[in-house]
Amino acid sequence: PPVNPPKEIDDPDDKKPSDWDEREKIVDTNAKKPDDWDEDAPATIEDESAVKPSGWLDDEPEMIPDPVAVPPKDWDREMDGEWVAPQINNPKCASAPGCGKWQRPIVPNPKYKGKWSAPMIPNPNYKGIWTPRKIPNPHYFEEKNPFKSLAEVNAIGLELWSMTDGITFDNFLIVDSKRAADEFAQETWTIKKEAERLADPKAQSVVDAIRETYNEKPWLIFVVGLVCTLPILLCCIYMCRSPSKQHDIGMRKKTDTSTPDDSHVHVSERNAETEELEESGEEDIVQVSKGSGDESTANKTGSSRDNSGEETPDESGETEV
Repeated sequence: PPVNPPKEIDDPDDKKPSDWDEREKIVDTNAKKPDDWDEDAPATIEDESAVKPSGWLDDEPEMIPDPVAVPPKDWDREMDGEWVAPQINNPKCASAPGCGKWQRPIVPNPKYKGKWSAPMIPNPNYKGIWTPRKIPNPHYFEEKNPFKSLAEVNAIGLELWSMTDGITFDNFLIVDSKRAADEFAQETWTIKKEAERLADPKAQSVVDAIRETYNEKPWLIFVVGLVCTLPILLCCIYMCRSPSKQHDIGMRKKTDTSTPDDSHVHVSERNAETEELEESGEEDIVQVSKGSGDESTANKTGSSRDNSGEETPDESGETEV
């Protein structure tokens, strides 16, 4: 409230006159309900001038069961009851003006007037809203410097609505400058709040905790980055590596495709077969020499060795061993 009281106040002894009428409008007491006023008339009625359109299908319902619908496969009559096909629009009604029972449309009732009440007319005795007259304030004074004459503040009452209990206030600053209040808060309350936050790790936010950890242990950021990057790097290496050798061999066997190394494999196989034939030929020659000495057998053996490309028989048909 203002320190200086008003110069004029309402007269406490002044009272509103008994004939003072504050009603701006009053009911016309001379008005009477007209004879043709029907209070029981409905607000809406059927349109008597409406005629049923030609081609209206009275015996066809607007909705019919879907003829192609079938019960679900898991429908159990004992558990789920009798199955009912869903309703669809009757296709016969699409080309007709309508289906089903025809009814006249509803229109507003021109004779409806509702309950009758007397009209309001201006009040001839209206004088306006009454207010008490003003008188000089006997306790009026004017204090040009009110703050200097005020008594000391010994107590301050605060009414707070909070779900947190245990809130206390130990200091109050009363100034007329917000800048001074902000500077004082930076020098006192902000420092105290920061110290309490550092002392209680639970009160720190996630960003503050990360910033404080980085300031104390900067190498920890490198470790975290390495741990996060290593799985991604391994996944990239695994996805970008070439197919295994066993997979290539299996595909060659499956498709029977030749490779540049197949020629060397075939040459090695032919050399091994040639060595086996030479060894078997030498064994046959030794057996012939030790046997009966049949010339025909020796000649056959010599000719077989000649085919292998190792030795040839002489003119007498004998084979040198």
